[in-house]
Amino acid sequence: MAFLGLISIILSFYAVFSASFTGRKKYLYILFWTIPVIGMSYINDNKTDINGIVVLISFVMAFLTVFSLFNTALWYVPPKNKAKIRHIAVFLLNCVIFDYYFYQCIANGYIVYFAENFLHKNAFAVALVLGIFCAWISVSVIFTSFDRYFSQSQKFIIIKCSPVRKNGIIRIRGIKGVQNGVEYFFNADRRAFFLLRNEKRIATDVKKGVLGGMYVSPNVLFKESGRRKKRITKRLIKRAVVIVLFVLLILLLVLRINMNMDFGSVIIEVLKIITGLKR
Repeated sequence: MAFLGLISIILSFYAVFSASFTGRKKYLYILFWTIPVIGMSYINDNKTDINGIVVLISFVMAFLTVFSLFNTALWYVPPKNKAKIRHIAVFLLNCVIFDYYFYQCIANGYIVYFAENFLHKNAFAVALVLGIFCAWISVSVIFTSFDRYFSQSQKFIIIKCSPVRKNGIIRIRGIKGVQNGVEYFFNADRRAFFLLRNEKRIATDVKKGVLGGMYVSPNVLFKESGRRKKRITKRLIKRAVVIVLFVLLILLLVLRINMNMDFGSVIIEVLKIITGLKR
């Protein structure tokens, strides 16, 4: 279990780094699947309560989330009006699976280290809320993963481009353009938006999926490495590293208070636990 826990820790920090670097908060969705495995590996004292189905669901959903988001600078999502029944069916199936998943996580003590008394008293209600929330997000994750897997490369050109940026609870950032009289809106990550917001014409290779989505890799979109790209990339990397270090510092501070040790001793103890040297 130490190996699975270590992978989950790496995925958790990858999620925080990627969410900051790209501006895509959906990366944080990975934490819903990695945190229970971390609790199962290092917090849960009863190792006989390891639930293989929970581990399987965790890593399948973490993989699908990474696959749906990874290496995408621009992406176009087709209208869902013609696929409402399909999306509702997947949502309902996800609700059943994820309600079971979170109930088992609470009942077996994988996530009770956040609020043990509250979670145990309200296990069913909490599992239901978390299950519905994750089922809603997972619909787009599953369909995007399917669409990206069955995709083909093609040339795509849009003209009369203009940037679109809306701040709010759900931040929208993208590039709007026209091809053959049809308007397309491509969502963009932070780097792509900053580099393309002044462009009036974009010609690039896209991966077009069987469900109509289109995905552009940053390696294809930014083949030439100019000064502006390097400057923006360096700035975004620094921002992401600072946020990861801040999260790590907060975690170490909480552990220091709970363990009543200095930071050096806490780090040594944590490394021993993570690597399985201390059991």
